[in-house]
Amino acid sequence: MKLLLFLSNYFVATIYCANILVVLEIGGVSHMSILKNIAKGLAEKGHNIDMVSQFPLEKPLERYTDINIGNKSTILTNQFFLNDMKSLTIKSTIMTVIEKVSLPACKSAFENPKLQQLKKTKKKYDLLIVELFMSDCMLGWGWYFDVPTILVSSSYPLPSRVDRFGLPESTGYITTYFARGFSTEMSLFERFVNTWKYIQTKYFINSYNQIIDEITRDFFGLEMPSLSDLAYNSSLLLVNTHFSIHFARPLVPNVVEVAGLHIEEPQPLNQYYDNLLGNDTKGVIYFSMGSLLAIESFSIDLLQDILDVFAPLPYKVIWRAKQEALPRNLNVSKNVYFENWVPQLDLLCDSRVKLFISHGGMMSTQEAIYCAVPILGVPIFADQFLNIKQVQNSGNGLMIKDLTKRELIKSIKELLHDSKYSKSAKEVSKLFKDRPMSAKETAIYWIEYVLRHKGAPKLQSFAKQLAWYQYYLLDLITIIVCTLSTIILLLVLFIKCIFLSKEIKLKHL
Repeated sequence: MKLLLFLSNYFVATIYCANILVVLEIGGVSHMSILKNIAKGLAEKGHNIDMVSQFPLEKPLERYTDINIGNKSTILTNQFFLNDMKSLTIKSTIMTVIEKVSLPACKSAFENPKLQQLKKTKKKYDLLIVELFMSDCMLGWGWYFDVPTILVSSSYPLPSRVDRFGLPESTGYITTYFARGFSTEMSLFERFVNTWKYIQTKYFINSYNQIIDEITRDFFGLEMPSLSDLAYNSSLLLVNTHFSIHFARPLVPNVVEVAGLHIEEPQPLNQYYDNLLGNDTKGVIYFSMGSLLAIESFSIDLLQDILDVFAPLPYKVIWRAKQEALPRNLNVSKNVYFENWVPQLDLLCDSRVKLFISHGGMMSTQEAIYCAVPILGVPIFADQFLNIKQVQNSGNGLMIKDLTKRELIKSIKELLHDSKYSKSAKEVSKLFKDRPMSAKETAIYWIEYVLRHKGAPKLQSFAKQLAWYQYYLLDLITIIVCTLSTIILLLVLFIKCIFLSKEIKLKHL
């Protein structure tokens, strides 16, 4: 009995006291919110966490050590301009993100003295967790420390990323990342466009592989395998999606949906916001276009049109924006309040909030769904179109592609006056929350599963080992077509020979 107790305690200690390295080189708050919650959850479970990022915790946490790599690569916390974002093509989007975000972030991180020091550490790690984005440079730590690697995707994963796990990616019904406004039910032309965008996305991202490999090998050593090989050998992908709010698609065992990882228990609003919302109107409309879109990039006419739409409404409007960035000659009605920072989840989950006007970012969309608030989506960039299209398909919101006065009035009135949207929002929220475990619990369970089973190779699909022509059975189809063609050709020749011989005999008669 004592032996069994000893072995049990040893087994638990082995699993629940792992040394885990979590790395996020990108300076993006939304990216950090997911990894931070995973890291905090693991620390609370007894694991030792070393968190490499630009965002140290405000309050120290036991077993959680911050390795702050500074704020040199802060492009994701800077703002873009409306016309710039709307005019980006697939190629220019990928080029902008990789050349102005990912590559500088990798270079800055590798030059940081704290990462140089981490490279010299004698500490033994058991696991690496990294963000799956446009760059794979931090995958080198998995090879360097010889530990299993887990990837976390904070958005809908790109085509060039999911194929590493052997994930089925049929463009016949799975809309690709940059397919603007497509649903799973596509016409022939839409399937053609969707497929073409899939190929483009894959090609443009993969075209940077060699450059990123060179930067990474300069830090880790020339003997390091390619980052693509390291990615293919990763143990698990935690992806920020869920079938209830996106669409049902086939998954392999080592790809796990954990949408809502950044969502914590909403708290009552503080006194300032509680007083601001008040009870003297029909409710509140919350308007936020995210942290990346600069309000000063809106034309004066557009800003005034938006304010004119809000003015006669019997609702308070909380607009997340810097009022000092607005032109001074704008006519702002008394029911519009500008706030630089908003406790967004807490605000959305307050029953007085009746509508969320949003750019359709993944995090914001999930928070509104969680809080059962109808969404008016104005997508501008990247996966925002895909997110809002799914909202529209689910019936808990509408999408307007152009932010005009006419469209805004029409959509706001429809969403506020037609009860079907609030009803659908509540139904979708129930579906989103109805899980055997929370997103954080699910993520931690599978992370510990990988730890328990030393990389969990049994989760791997052999599909990722196949060449593309093998995966799509093109080699088999080619053999079958060639065989059938040969048989048909021989039959035709045989029949011709028979008829020819009969004609010769008839001539001799």
